[in-house]
Amino acid sequence: MLVAGAVVVVVVAGVLYNRPAHSYEVSENSKTWAADVQIALSEGGAGGAVAPVGPLRDLPGVGKIAEVIVDKAALRKGTAVLFLTGLGGDYSGLAYLDGFPLPPDSCNAHLSSPWWQIAPLNDKTRGCPRGFDFTGGG
Repeated sequence: MLVAGAVVVVVVAGVLYNRPAHSYEVSENSKTWAADVQIALSEGGAGGAVAPVGPLRDLPGVGKIAEVIVDKAALRKGTAVLFLTGLGGDYSGLAYLDGFPLPPDSCNAHLSSPWWQIAPLNDKTRGCPRGFDFTGGG
């Protein structure tokens, strides 16, 4: 009986450990996200950080936003808006990428063009959560 209980614990732990990473629901939220991208672009000018105030404070399906980063390409058409739920090396959140590459040294999962989900990189293992791919650089 003890062995069967141990096997159940190991199986449950394995299932929990290997479960796919939670991904943001695009279909329910893409219209709101697109409107938030336009707000960030209008407030961000040529690029840089935008204070997450008003509707940018909390994105549906993503959560509380700590920082919004806007980048616009000067020589080619392209726009990137990052809605980050964490700061520093532990950043994660939603990325709108139109003509821009993925952020360097990030874990990412493609949701639907142009939406990407960014997850924190595990500093100890240099690994990404399951379902996310690593993009090097930086």
